[in-house]
Amino acid sequence: MPISTSLDWGRRACSQGWRWDSSPRSQRQKLSTAFKLNFWPSGGMKITMNLRFCLLFMASLSLGGCWEAPWFCHGHECPVYTVVNTNEGFEERRYDASQWITTDIPSTRDKDIQDGFWKLYYFMQGKNKEGKEIAMTRPVVVSVSEAVESGGRHVSISFFISANIVLPEPNDDIIKKKDLPAATVYVR
Repeated sequence: MPISTSLDWGRRACSQGWRWDSSPRSQRQKLSTAFKLNFWPSGGMKITMNLRFCLLFMASLSLGGCWEAPWFCHGHECPVYTVVNTNEGFEERRYDASQWITTDIPSTRDKDIQDGFWKLYYFMQGKNKEGKEIAMTRPVVVSVSEAVESGGRHVSISFFISANIVLPEPNDDIIKKKDLPAATVYVR
C-alpha cells in the first residue's frame, strides 16, 4: 500500500473518532478491530499487512493527522503545536514549521494595526495577482522587535496561512510570505 494511501486511511480513522489512549495494548486492539475487518482480506498476509498498516497509521498521527485546533481558534485553522509542559501561569509549546503573510506597519497604534490588518485581509479576499481567495485562519500576530540598524522598533502584522495553500503573488510588494521554522514558544 503506498504511504500516501496509508496516511489518508489514518486521517480518515481520526476523523471518525479513533483516538490514542495511553495503553499500548488498547492501541493495538483498536487498530486491529478498526482496520482488520474493513481493509484487509483474510489469509496468510493479514499479519504482515496489519503490522505495515499499524506502523503507517502511527506515522500519520505523528504528522499531525489527528491534531484538532483548540477552542481559541474558533473553528478556523491555526498553527499546529504540541504542549511540552504546563507550568503555573504559562505553557511551553512546540510549534510545527508554518507559513505566514506579513506586512510592516509604522507603529503599534490602533490605526496602524488596523491598516495592516486590512491590507492582509483584502489580499486573502482575492486582491492579489491571481484573484485567488484564501480561507481565514487564526491567529493574527503583531510583532515588535528592536531594529538593530536604526536603534528603533520594527513592527509587523502577520496572518497564519495553512500549509496546503500555495500563495498567489500580492498586488502590493509590501505583503511578504514568511516561512517560520519549528520553534518552542512560551504562552500565557
